[in-house]
Amino acid sequence: MSKKTTKKYLHNLKKMTVVASLMIIIGLFSSIAVHAEEAENQQQNTETTADSKISIDSSKLFQTPTLAFGGGLNETQEKAVGDVLKIKEQNYKTLKVEGSDVDHYLHITGAKTSGLFSSVYITRTVREGQNVVKVLTPKNIVLVTEAGYTTPLTTAGVSNLEIRVASLDSVGPVSGESALAGLYKALEDQGVTLNPDKVYTAQEELQTTASIIDNTGMKDKSYEDKAKMDTQLSAILTEIKTQLAEIKDKQVTDQQIEEIVNHAIKNARLEDKLNKEDIQRLVSLSKVYIQNKDSILDKESISRYKKLAHNITKDLQDKYGVQMEQAKGFLATAFESIKAFFGGLFGNHL
Repeated sequence: MSKKTTKKYLHNLKKMTVVASLMIIIGLFSSIAVHAEEAENQQQNTETTADSKISIDSSKLFQTPTLAFGGGLNETQEKAVGDVLKIKEQNYKTLKVEGSDVDHYLHITGAKTSGLFSSVYITRTVREGQNVVKVLTPKNIVLVTEAGYTTPLTTAGVSNLEIRVASLDSVGPVSGESALAGLYKALEDQGVTLNPDKVYTAQEELQTTASIIDNTGMKDKSYEDKAKMDTQLSAILTEIKTQLAEIKDKQVTDQQIEEIVNHAIKNARLEDKLNKEDIQRLVSLSKVYIQNKDSILDKESISRYKKLAHNITKDLQDKYGVQMEQAKGFLATAFESIKAFFGGLFGNHL
């Protein structure tokens, strides 16, 4: 065998050895990833079962379907909004949302009852701890989208409800906040206890996302465009909460918070649309989460956030074509790292 042939043989042997090693490593990572995923799924299934029971038992307090209508509506409009909300039940309760309710639940001072028009209809359902939110008149609700209601409700600890929101064409565009206040009022009216820290944090979320949507110029866009960004922001908030919960040390540094926020923004594909002011809003909201850690970042809440995150990710992909970065998963990330390493040895001929 000539020196040239020997050299080529050794080079090929080296490549084969490295490739074999690579396959072993990939197999190892695959095994680790599969076992890790199975363990996580088993844990989530256990948590889901327990949390669903808690949520179902809690939701049993809400027995009577309820229409909470904006206090600015007259009797004719009350009937009309009931038709828009597609109320089929013969027996349901009605509540009037007043300015004092908006102040009490949403901490928005100065709201006049005569200016409250958005309404909400609530019925109890069993959705494994999730809520179903439908905005039936999206052109008339200019601030709060379906995702904008769902995320605060999850944060507030509300579950297993079907919620329909609407406002009449005759009154023009409204924010939709009186419907949210009406929802909270209807829950407490039937004995559902709302944790004030959760409700406060939920409202902070709503105000934060609304401010970001306004700041990015999305407020004047179509409902579909606003709903897309609202869903992306919901994904960000959910990831921030789950990541903060994993930090056992309560003394979370500002740098850690900023890293978590920036990572969540990147995952939701909004890094090119949010400016420093928007990022600071999310950092400030993260600090609210930490201040209310026992209520917001507890095990039961995190389980609900994870279930919500699954739905959000699906909506982003199916409805809006947004492929979240984190969906690549552990194995894909590991393979890319290994590929980059061995690519340095053999260029692009792996």
